[in-house]
Amino acid sequence: PTPSAFHLLLAAFSVLLHRYTGDTDLLIGSSSASARDPLVLRLAIGPEDPFWAVVRKVQQVEREAEADSVPYESIVRALGKDKADTVEGSRPLFRVRFFDETDSPQEHFLRTTSLTSDLTIFVTRQQESSRSSIAPRISLRILYNSLLFKSARISTIVDQLSILVRRVAAN
Repeated sequence: PTPSAFHLLLAAFSVLLHRYTGDTDLLIGSSSASARDPLVLRLAIGPEDPFWAVVRKVQQVEREAEADSVPYESIVRALGKDKADTVEGSRPLFRVRFFDETDSPQEHFLRTTSLTSDLTIFVTRQQESSRSSIAPRISLRILYNSLLFKSARISTIVDQLSILVRRVAAN
């Protein structure tokens, strides 16, 4: 299937996240238009992966997560993350969230994961009113842990994400 703008942005963000951290196993909290519950996406990304392979992984992992959707609270309980008095319980399931604002991520999920998230990106699409416009206008709203990031660093991340998406679009 043809990737959506959200899939392309999530893939580009995942590539940048991999490059920043060196991690090849990424866990990202996300939303879905078809699943009622928020999703936890586990993406395996390597330094040699071509961008379009990452896009296909994002699509596949999202489809699998939607098919196996489980309430977030059930995942937290099953993994013992609901016990704050244990080492494992104090570690968050993920530190990064990536949402499509046209989906409706549950408010409870947003509230309960906001304290353990270092970076949250909301993707918003606004259809241009002009008939000559082919693509929707996309904007990002970003929440971040100010103990870890300065606003200049977030601006750099957005700039790098924009450059990567433009290069992909040019090819």
